[in-house]
Amino acid sequence: MPGKILLKMFRSLCSNGIKFHHPQPGLSSGREGCAAVLPENPERRGFAEDVPGGQYFSPSAEGDHPYYPPEQHAAHVEIIMLLSGSVDFFINDQWHLLEDNQVHVLLRGTQHTERHYRHKAYSLCWLSCLPNCLTLHRTSYSPEAGYRQSACRVVITPPSVGQLWECGCQPHVDELHYFALLVQCLDIVQNDEYLEQLSGGRDYLISLLNQIRKYLDENYFQMINLDELAQMAHCSAVHLNRLFAAHYGMTVHRYLTVKRLREAMRMLRENVSVGETARLTGFADQRYFSRVFRQNTGITPSEFASGKSPLYLNH
Repeated sequence: MPGKILLKMFRSLCSNGIKFHHPQPGLSSGREGCAAVLPENPERRGFAEDVPGGQYFSPSAEGDHPYYPPEQHAAHVEIIMLLSGSVDFFINDQWHLLEDNQVHVLLRGTQHTERHYRHKAYSLCWLSCLPNCLTLHRTSYSPEAGYRQSACRVVITPPSVGQLWECGCQPHVDELHYFALLVQCLDIVQNDEYLEQLSGGRDYLISLLNQIRKYLDENYFQMINLDELAQMAHCSAVHLNRLFAAHYGMTVHRYLTVKRLREAMRMLRENVSVGETARLTGFADQRYFSRVFRQNTGITPSEFASGKSPLYLNH
């Protein structure tokens, strides 16, 4: 089944092209209250105005409200394609009735959610772009079962996926280049041997955690939000933290702190100033950096720079 979905997306790209959606300035994520960002459509009577928001949102199979509150991913790109049926898809400030066999790219920061169209069943494919892989899963709705998300997920690691990630991270995405890279990534599914590997399954969880760790390794100097990482993994922040700790022996926050401190030690050895080191390793300010450094090593950054050895740094 995953192979067939990927083949369908590849053929759609070749025959129908691609549609990009950009973030709209001024739109909030909608988690504080979705009613303000969900316009009522006169054709959709019965739509709940007071949509519950937050992490524990649980839609009713009987309602006309969205499957989940409007959200926007600041850290990664989502690629979607309707596989069957009709779906009402919310993009930035309006609803769209998606058409079958059309690939849509939701660039970073694009606000979105989904709901059924007049209680009709649908199946929607999601391809999430991570630093060195694409992850595939589906969302769906039927009047009998309500909204669902597929438990089976697939990790795809084509050679050009790293370039696709980098292209999608640019402030102004080169759409033609992104399209070409995506075609290259999906072209690999034409290989029968690769399809057999997909149908045989992969360790999705380990691959996903490796992607999260790689993202931390490459972006430790930036402001990193645990909720954004959880959105990349399509799970809650608590669940991701638990999985990460079980696999790597420390929480996401601890891993990021250790990574930043090790990079800080390297810079201090190279005679980079304490203030500049704090800035380049993602700490809010020099005082906070010095406090964290001392808490984790037993000495100050200045003492370390002068040649004093740290007393401890467990990881």
